[in-house]
Amino acid sequence: MVNWNLLDEPWIELGDWLESGSGNREINPPGQLHHTGDKKTYKVLPLGLPDIFTLEFRQAINIHAFSLNTGGFNGVDNFTLMIFPAYIEVFTNSGSTKYYIDNIVNVWYIWRLECDSKVGGEMTVYRDDVPLTTFTDVKDRVTNDGQVYIQSYTFGELHQDYIRIAAPIPFPLVKTKMSDKGMRGVLREI
Repeated sequence: MVNWNLLDEPWIELGDWLESGSGNREINPPGQLHHTGDKKTYKVLPLGLPDIFTLEFRQAINIHAFSLNTGGFNGVDNFTLMIFPAYIEVFTNSGSTKYYIDNIVNVWYIWRLECDSKVGGEMTVYRDDVPLTTFTDVKDRVTNDGQVYIQSYTFGELHQDYIRIAAPIPFPLVKTKMSDKGMRGVLREI
C-alpha cells in the first residue's frame, strides 16, 4: 500500500491549482478535472519533489493529435509523460523517446510513473499496474522544483479523476541494546 504523502487530489474542486492557456478547464462531471484545448493546470508543492517519487493519475483522453501531458519537476529532472493516441513519449537529454502502445482514446487507465533522479533520470511507466517501459536519461530541468501539472493542447480533451504523489518513507534506525561492545542498532518498522 502506498502512502500518498506529497499530494492526493481527488478533483472535488480546483482549490489552489493555478491555470494558464486559452483552453477550458472545469470540474465536470463532479470528481473529474476536464480540460479542452490549450490549457495547463498546475501547482507548486511547497517542499518540492524529492529525488525519488511516484506520480499516479487516472485519466481518459479524447484526442485527434497532439499530446496530453502530466508530470512533475524535482529541480533535477523533467518527469513528464506525454500521452498520444498510439504512443507515449518523454523528453530526454538527447531529444525524446517514444514507446508505442495500442490506441487509448476514450479509455480510462491508471498511469503510474516511478521517477528516480539518483540514477541519472529514470522513469518507469505503468498502465493499470502493468509495466510498459523504462525511460532513461530523462531531460534535465533544474527550475520549477515541485511543480506538478496537467496539460492539454489544441484539439485535445482529457478527463482525470485523481492525481497523487508519494515519496519513500525511510525507516528510522532504532538503537536497541547496549553491550560491552557498544551500541548495536537494528532497522525495524515503527
